[in-house]
Amino acid sequence: MTALLALLLLACRAAWTPGGPGRFSVDPPQGWEVTRNYRWLGTDNLVLARDAAAISLTVQPSRGRARELPLGVLASVRALSWGRRLGVQSAILAEHEVLVDGRRGYAVTGVRRWRRELIGYTTVMVRTEARLVELTLFAPPALLDAQALAWQGVLESLRLHEPAPPTPIFVEEQWPP
Repeated sequence: MTALLALLLLACRAAWTPGGPGRFSVDPPQGWEVTRNYRWLGTDNLVLARDAAAISLTVQPSRGRARELPLGVLASVRALSWGRRLGVQSAILAEHEVLVDGRRGYAVTGVRRWRRELIGYTTVMVRTEARLVELTLFAPPALLDAQALAWQGVLESLRLHEPAPPTPIFVEEQWPP
């Protein structure tokens, strides 16, 4: 059994390689190190860390209710339900739409408490035709603002290797009379 588990873990491919093929590309901020980088069962996971902060990127197949729910509802539900079974209490402080790689995204910012620990977070959800992308910045609330440049750099450099949906264009002449 242990040998099978070891073989399965060795079979995990890297989710991201600099300049390499994959489902996405991103430029890690300077001074941040890759602490997790794997693809498992069709889901890509990449975690960048620096000091007490971390940036998590997950690209997973979009299916079931995740495909049906509006992006804002999905982002809020994911943010509030994270760790709830373990006793993590979450609160949302702000929500707004963002643009990531030319696609509509939804950002949720808040705090989480587990026992005596308090952590600030910002989660951005982006949906493609076949995938759901979740990016999260975690840091102690006092350090969250200090990570803004690194977080902005990740959001601006993220490229999803899937075609973006066409931008709807409003043309007055095509509008019904």
